[in-house]
Amino acid sequence: MLPPFSTAYVKGWKRGVMLLITIQGIRELDLQDDVPHWVKVSFGTIHASFGVFADDTKGKVMANRGMTKLLTHEVLAKEVFNKGFSSGVNSLEQWKEELRNREGDQLVMLFLERMLADHDGCAPQMRKPLTYRDALSKHQACGGFLHYLNVLQKIAPSGEFAAMESDLRNQFRFGYLDPDILHSLEATVPPGDAQMVGAFRTHIARVEQSVRSEKLKVEQEHAASVRAADLTQLLARIDSDLTVLASRENNSASRAVETAKDMKYLYERQLKGEKFVDTWMAENCKLLEVEPDMNAVVPGLLAFKEQFRGIPGKEYIMCCYDATVFPSNAHYVRQSGIAVANILALSPAAFCHTQLPVNQAQTSHTAVIKHRRLLEDQFTKANLNILYQVQLLFMKTDGGGRDNRALSQPCLALLHNNFDNPVWLSSEAVSKGRVGPAPFLKFSDFIGFDETTRPSAQARVEQKGTEAHLALMTGYMEGMDIKQEDRVIICDVVPNRQNEFGRAVVQKRLADPTSPLRYIGFIRKQDGPGAGSSISDISKALRSQVWNFWDESTEAPPKTRPQEGDAPDSNAAPDLQVLAWQRGHPIWPEVLWDRFPDGSTEQASLKVKHGEFLSKFPSRPESAARAASVSVPLRVGGLCDFSVDGGLSPLDFTKQVSLPVVKEADFSVTRLGSCAMRNGRPALALTTTYDLWIGNTSDAQLNLEAGELFGFSTGNYEEITLSSGVLTDPNGLVLRFRNDLELIVTEDKKVMAVCEYLRYLATEKGIGSLTIEDHKMEQRMHEATTGADAVPMCFRYTITALESGRTHLFKPNAFESETVPTHRTFGALYNNSYQKVVQNNLACVLWEARVCSCQKRENVVVAFFATIVNQMPDDDHSDWDWSNHSDFDTSAARSRPALLHR
Repeated sequence: MLPPFSTAYVKGWKRGVMLLITIQGIRELDLQDDVPHWVKVSFGTIHASFGVFADDTKGKVMANRGMTKLLTHEVLAKEVFNKGFSSGVNSLEQWKEELRNREGDQLVMLFLERMLADHDGCAPQMRKPLTYRDALSKHQACGGFLHYLNVLQKIAPSGEFAAMESDLRNQFRFGYLDPDILHSLEATVPPGDAQMVGAFRTHIARVEQSVRSEKLKVEQEHAASVRAADLTQLLARIDSDLTVLASRENNSASRAVETAKDMKYLYERQLKGEKFVDTWMAENCKLLEVEPDMNAVVPGLLAFKEQFRGIPGKEYIMCCYDATVFPSNAHYVRQSGIAVANILALSPAAFCHTQLPVNQAQTSHTAVIKHRRLLEDQFTKANLNILYQVQLLFMKTDGGGRDNRALSQPCLALLHNNFDNPVWLSSEAVSKGRVGPAPFLKFSDFIGFDETTRPSAQARVEQKGTEAHLALMTGYMEGMDIKQEDRVIICDVVPNRQNEFGRAVVQKRLADPTSPLRYIGFIRKQDGPGAGSSISDISKALRSQVWNFWDESTEAPPKTRPQEGDAPDSNAAPDLQVLAWQRGHPIWPEVLWDRFPDGSTEQASLKVKHGEFLSKFPSRPESAARAASVSVPLRVGGLCDFSVDGGLSPLDFTKQVSLPVVKEADFSVTRLGSCAMRNGRPALALTTTYDLWIGNTSDAQLNLEAGELFGFSTGNYEEITLSSGVLTDPNGLVLRFRNDLELIVTEDKKVMAVCEYLRYLATEKGIGSLTIEDHKMEQRMHEATTGADAVPMCFRYTITALESGRTHLFKPNAFESETVPTHRTFGALYNNSYQKVVQNNLACVLWEARVCSCQKRENVVVAFFATIVNQMPDDDHSDWDWSNHSDFDTSAARSRPALLHR
């Protein structure tokens, strides 16, 4: 029954033969479950030695090894080689089925191969029999390997799996994968995670990448077909929109007529609004310009009160004397004190709120005390009672750490000694000696200041805001028996430069018509630069408040012209599918560029269509587009007509320009003056030949956007007469326009052409009638056709100098000795040579436009209308790099000073 050589490996061959016969009998009778455990141990030994392996396999295993050297009897006794055995025990209980020996399974053979490979790969002197514990771990590793190999086979391409399997088996044969496999079996449950085994992870990643690449290829092909269809549909819809816009353009004559009707309606509406403003201001808010002698104050107040004669109600007078910033004109201070005394002598219902000087960085503590004593002595001499002191309290609302303004200001409630029982003694502010706390105005909300112009020390203490002044007036009226029909006249004898009492009264009266407040302000006639705001500036601010109120009120006519019958609305947007309509102009939506990937053929086709769109509808200047609000409807239809003059339009100041660079070592010209680089502005240099250079002193590339380059400091305006055709004067900057394409700066620091600004004022502000100071402006007309009248050009005007040659000249103040130029004052270096100020297609003089009847003009600036890009040299970042702004063609220059007034 046994091969001839097999008994050589069994101690006691007769016993072995009997055991084999017994085992076969137990199998035939199916009594395996009834055999005791201790018998199974002996049976397992014989079974493992003789019953499992074929003769050739058994010979290979045992040859030159010997069972006692290869494995222990415990391994055999615990049936590791038996069918049905599973190494999924203890922590690997969940892997029991995956680690089980099966009929024809590869697991036993792989385990045997690993056992022999590990034995043969070990040095003879280090070999030892395989214990059950080691055999169990090795069996688990073999089962896990085969399981993950099957997982890989399911996802790998059939042509590549054989090479992957060969590579993995080689690594497994040397035991490289055992730690990862055992860790993954313990950490997961079936089917496990093959990527926890490093060798499998590499192949799986390669398979997944191949799958993704194939899937991406399919998706790209699908996306390309979708994009092509999308592009075809999009271009068709854009063509449809262009057809709609073209039909609208073909009807330009009728639209020009509609625009003219809109402007006529707007002009008539404007006249009604100005009439309302005039009436309202006369009844509620009066401004008078007075000489420093103040002789016109009392007569002016009496004239203002005359309108209330015969009207029921009492009259109370609250004089205001703001000496927070002490006036520099001593005569004005003395005469204003006398004027206050004369007003308080008129009635016991009159008193004066006097704000005394306060400490600030531009004055000394000694000067503050001196000025207070001067006022007190002056008031006492005028028979006024200065005993009632009032503290004006403030509170900071923004919590700014740099706001070091005092939270209180000393004030006086002046009463005339001629009256034994003045009415204002009942005021809680007078009796308690305090008013407030009133909210402080934030620095960012100061009048006349922005990011580049910071408030001075005087302005920081002078401006308090309308809310603070309203709280002050309300605090004084508390405790008084003031009825609704009564009137409290705020007589602003010495207003601050922002006329905040006047602004506060106008704000209150517009918000609450039943308020008893009325206002009369006496504005000192200017006697030099810095004397204060002109009466026209203050009047404009107050009238603008009233105008804006009327413009939004129900008393005002509709903002847009009512349509006649079934006539189409000239302001209505056309029915567009893709293109957008913004403020009366077609625009290309930026979102269209996101429809296709950058660099794709579809985007290239879209760019061609965009070029076609721009050729028919050029984009509006960027600043004009920013200025146009999109939250309110247009009051007037129509666009600036740039179809005339060969299609000439305002210069595009958004273009990019790269200037040549000169290193400091090569910059050897003689300079009239220089200005250091600061706050993102370049360094400046003006040579003796009046060439203007900009410099980069940083160690990085300098990219400048269009914006203000430098200013001309303060100065005076003079009326002059120029000969026809003369545009410059060496003594200053001449106010001259050549056409309506000249660029100007709006009050909110935006740059646009005059025609665009006039359109903006009409469509956004409702101002239909404007003239340009020192110029003659007429509506441009299309040539009349046979049998038809001439049609006006939409928002295009002819601008010429006055026949008399009269204009104005801004004459900047010359630099004092040892004065270092700054960006705000650099222009004064052109002193007596202002005809040489740079005027070309890179830089030019721009004037700020103010819509008012203005006698004072400010903020003359030189501004870029091209983006300047300076490249830094690569070899040396320590030198200054200079670019010449003067050596360019001037034929494209279009900008000259401009000023608008109503």
